[in-house]
This record gives sequence, C-alpha cells and structure tokens, in this order.
Amino acid sequence: MAEIEFSEVIVERFARAWASIDGKVEAFDSERGVAPDYDDPGYTGHFEGYMAEAKELLKRAGCHVTLSPSPSR
Repeated sequence: MAEIEFSEVIVERFARAWASIDGKVEAFDSERGVAPDYDDPGYTGHFEGYMAEAKELLKRAGCHVTLSPSPSR
C-alpha cells in the first residue's frame, strides 16, 4: 500500500469533522490556536484530543502527516 501524505490543515479538517459528529465542535473551535490551560476548569482539551486521534487514525491507515502549520480562519 502506498503511503498517502496529509498536511496538518487536512488533519485539522478531519479532527473538526469528528468533533462536529460528537457535538463538540464549539469547544474544538474555541481551543484552536490557544495555548492549553490545564488549570482552567473551562478547558476541555477537545482540540488537542481530536487532533491526536485524527493523526493516529490516519497513521494507522498508512498515511503520513506533515508538520505544515494550519492557516488562520
């Protein structure tokens, strides 16, 4: 199986779609581009979590994720 390469932008789109399916897109969007504050009770970690899971899913599917930065919305 040939390796398929995805940029960080595409991974973020997968992660956001997944968050949307789970009904967590608002938390995902609010934490995008913000440094994690683990002491903040309002911090959910949804952005970090969905990004990590999307990368892992793509990796297990034989894809490669590049480290290009995500553009601003």
